[in-house]
Amino acid sequence: MVTLPQRKVRFYEAVTRLRDERDQLIAAEEFISIAEASGLIGRIDNMVMLRCVQVLRRLMVRNKDVGVFCNVAASTLGNSTTFAQCLDFLEANRALAPSLVLEFKQSTFRNLGPAESENLAALAQRGFRFSIDHVTDLRIEPRELADRGVRFIKVPATLLLDPRQASASDIHPSDLSDLLGRFGIDLIAERIEGERAVIDLLDYDVRFGQGFLFAPPRPLAARRGICYRRGLAEPGAGHPGIQWLRHTQLRRDLFGASAAAHHRQRSARAPHLIGRTHHDHTALCAKPARARGRGRCRAQRHLGRRP
Repeated sequence: MVTLPQRKVRFYEAVTRLRDERDQLIAAEEFISIAEASGLIGRIDNMVMLRCVQVLRRLMVRNKDVGVFCNVAASTLGNSTTFAQCLDFLEANRALAPSLVLEFKQSTFRNLGPAESENLAALAQRGFRFSIDHVTDLRIEPRELADRGVRFIKVPATLLLDPRQASASDIHPSDLSDLLGRFGIDLIAERIEGERAVIDLLDYDVRFGQGFLFAPPRPLAARRGICYRRGLAEPGAGHPGIQWLRHTQLRRDLFGASAAAHHRQRSARAPHLIGRTHHDHTALCAKPARARGRGRCRAQRHLGRRP
């Protein structure tokens, strides 16, 4: 998602794909209904949520203003067992709440039951913000949505630019962005595929755009989160300089408990590290300690003793 008209990248959206036995990609519209009928959509949402957090942490090393949109199914929101797992994970990563946006369909918000409303409120209380997509009409109640924690609404560009919407809705599409802005909600025009649509949307005061014109979905690099040799800046920290992976819980969230134990074993064998800055990230490389001067190696003089 980019700002308009500058086209500066502001958010990313996680788009889920599965692979079949022939290693062919399966789009979401092909497997969502089957996954929901089989009771597997909750597991998929949990996996995607974990991946979003890993990617977000990696992105924030370079840019603190970036955010990630993560889609959540209605069945996940209404299933007490699955939602409890999601809530525990999000609670452990609560520091990322300002940058992790949970996205729901418009139909989900219009059919919230008591359990779904309670679970949504629990997420909002923890500081997470929401987005609405799959908008089919412009009958929107911004005050009610803002009270529930909605901060973004995605509307297809063709729907915004459709002249028939002026008579079918309570507000003219060109005034929608201003109306939503009064309640702290940003309008995102999605499915933009041509330059002409961008020019027309500027008259509607749309601040954000998304679509194949700016960037089609691309697969992530085949890496498991953030590698050990990559320096990690925590959210809210200053410059992403040389940092120890000193928080066991953070390592467990990113790599799993076994990887955290492996890291401790590596640290015991090679306790002295030398930082090497390369472009826009900092790598940590294990080096054997050498006796220099008063028994302190160069790594210790630069980094200090490990706590």
